Amino acid sequence: MMVLVWTFVATFGFCFLFQCRGWSLLWAAVGGTLGWAVYLAVSALGGGEALAYAVAAASVTLWSEAFSRWTQRPTVSFLLPGLIPLVPGKSIFTAMDLAVKKQLAEAAVAGWDTLVIAAAIVVGVAAVSVVFRKIS
Repeated sequence: MMVLVWTFVATFGFCFLFQCRGWSLLWAAVGGTLGWAVYLAVSALGGGEALAYAVAAASVTLWSEAFSRWTQRPTVSFLLPGLIPLVPGKSIFTAMDLAVKKQLAEAAVAGWDTLVIAAAIVVGVAAVSVVFRKIS
């Protein structure tokens, strides 16, 4: 449970960087927390890492599209802060650390893992965005 509290706090902080204002700060932070909760749930249910990231990104995008229409604000004001918890920072750092240490085979594996995660996030965002564009 504390993980979700800290996810909310971190996402809320990033909302300022993306210039969210008023109640958008709260709703964008809730969206990021929702995305991380979905990631944790799918992972716990035995879904693979790529599936967990894709479903989590899709849930954040769905949340962002819905709140964008409800508040009459741009979707990105909810989407970008909401995706921050899903950024694969640890695997990026690991790949770079291994590359600097000249452990190139391990760095390539870590880099590939990072690319798979990034692609899964893109697929999740794109799938929901396309559906919303078609129905609106």
